[in-house]
Amino acid sequence: MKHYPILVLFLLSFLFCRPRAGAQVKRDIAAMDTASLTAMLDTVWLETVNNPDSGLAQLAQYEARSRALSFSYGLGKTRMYQGLFLNRMGNYDTAVGLLAAAMTEFDKTGQGKQEMPRLLSQTGNIYLNKGRYEEGLKFQLKALDIATRDYPDMNVDYIYSNVAAILAIIRRPPASIRHYLELAEQMAFRHRNFYLMSTLENNKGTSYAGTGQYDSSLLCFRRAVMFSRSSCRTDNECVALINIGDYFLKTGTPDSALQYLYQARDKVAFVPVAVREKLNTVLALAYMEMGWPQKARPLVLQSYQNALAKKDSVGLQNAYQDLSRLYGDLNDFKKGYGYAWDYILLNHKLESRETLDNINQLELDYRTAEKEKELMGKQLMIVRQEKSLAARNTWLAVFIGGIAGLCLLLLLFRSRYRSRQRLLQARLRDMEQIAQIENLKATIQGEAQERIRIARELHDGLGAMTSAARINLGLLTREEHGGTSAEILHTTTQLLDEISADLRFTAHNMMPQALMEKDLPKAVAAFCEYVGRNKPFTIAVQVLGSFQALPEAYLLSAYRMVQELVHNAEKHANAASILVQLSYRDRLLMITVEDDGKGFDMRATPQRKGMGLESIRSRVKGLGGTLSVDSTPGKGTAICIEIRTGER
Repeated sequence: MKHYPILVLFLLSFLFCRPRAGAQVKRDIAAMDTASLTAMLDTVWLETVNNPDSGLAQLAQYEARSRALSFSYGLGKTRMYQGLFLNRMGNYDTAVGLLAAAMTEFDKTGQGKQEMPRLLSQTGNIYLNKGRYEEGLKFQLKALDIATRDYPDMNVDYIYSNVAAILAIIRRPPASIRHYLELAEQMAFRHRNFYLMSTLENNKGTSYAGTGQYDSSLLCFRRAVMFSRSSCRTDNECVALINIGDYFLKTGTPDSALQYLYQARDKVAFVPVAVREKLNTVLALAYMEMGWPQKARPLVLQSYQNALAKKDSVGLQNAYQDLSRLYGDLNDFKKGYGYAWDYILLNHKLESRETLDNINQLELDYRTAEKEKELMGKQLMIVRQEKSLAARNTWLAVFIGGIAGLCLLLLLFRSRYRSRQRLLQARLRDMEQIAQIENLKATIQGEAQERIRIARELHDGLGAMTSAARINLGLLTREEHGGTSAEILHTTTQLLDEISADLRFTAHNMMPQALMEKDLPKAVAAFCEYVGRNKPFTIAVQVLGSFQALPEAYLLSAYRMVQELVHNAEKHANAASILVQLSYRDRLLMITVEDDGKGFDMRATPQRKGMGLESIRSRVKGLGGTLSVDSTPGKGTAICIEIRTGER
């Protein structure tokens, strides 16, 4: 009975722990899903810009997944991108509602709150597209205030650019816009944001054009085209081309304007509605300048309808002006006069209203608050510096004492380090001497083998033939018959000819005449021709490059290495053919000797000392080169030597 309480506790803990473990697994799966959603959303936005149908369908799927996971950040992102897309399509009211819904979702998460400046700025852009400049500027300045106050490390170059755009549209002088443009440019160049640089150049050009500085505006617009193409953004390039066309209209060359406007029209399928509307307005002016009012008429009427739909006072003012001119060109002076009068009344209304004053006051209040914050920040910095200076003086004494102790330790370590360095240098010198001795031994061994081979040739070849010649001469002295004596004399003469030929070959083998003439390919070809004479194998020589620039110091060594490699192949390979390749290009000497003989297993006999490779390897190493061997049993052997004869 005493064990029952323990059993009951175990069962209770099991029952309560199981649901918690299952909940933890679900949370892990949800975390994985939210991470993948976050990673994919920005990619889906680019897909939406380039392929609207596919992109919007994917955004709807991600919205459903975010809602199922109660993932507020994902919901905020999808609604933000949906709103931005509708802004591009000209559905401004719905876009504002979606951005507001995104703000609500972002406000629920710490990560989402960092998106607030961006959302506020994009909302300001929508009001700018609607022609409501005062509200647009309010949102931009609010975005700046939140970003600089709560996220001082955030890149807000685009917000400064948007503020400058609004001030440029209402034709504020360039001097008043320059403050925001300079701030935006500094950040854009720091982050290499070519897209924003193109936007800034368009804004600067618009500002210059508004004050009649057309040459300066053209320079800005051309730079905007360059930056747009660097960032692969068609919308800003299209805006820049429209602005260049407008420049040529204002300077009296409509035919040149049409060239740039037609370039922009070719790209209009990839740009927002606001850019298309601007293109239609400028293109209509170009048609009227060219004397084509009928082509301009549908474009002017469309601009008029767009301004009415958006309740854009500035756009409507421009439409009245264009309609007055259009109907004047069409000789319908009554309508032209009516629209001219509408333009005068609206212009008077705009000049007398408080909108521009409110915009100026908003911008002035923001600049004043910005200066006050800057002043307060400087005062706070002074207080902090005074406190840090007092703490620094306290630590300075401790630091100086530590430095003194550290210097003593460094002196001790330095003395020990120097003694170790001297010992290491002595060991390195010993190792270099040992290596030189080994190289010298290998060289001496190779020369000794060469002398033994020459002595064997002299003994076996010239010695035997000399003995035969002596015997023949002895027979000649005892011979009495004339016919037999003539035959013995003929045989003896042949032996002496062979002795003379072998002597010439031996001398040639020691130092060929071609080698003395500094012609390595010719010497190698002569040697191979002699070796292959009356042999059951063939030797071929291939030469690549020019050997005239080969330094003289490498001639004899290269020739000896070819000799030894060919003798090795002749003696050990049982080959039917041997190929010798010589190459000299870019101060790189390459020697390759291949045969189709029996080969050998390199893993079983890696060094192949019996084949004389060790002496060749030492000779190559002494020249600063490399030697590689490639051999397979039954498939022959290839030996390659590479020697760098100088700097390229």
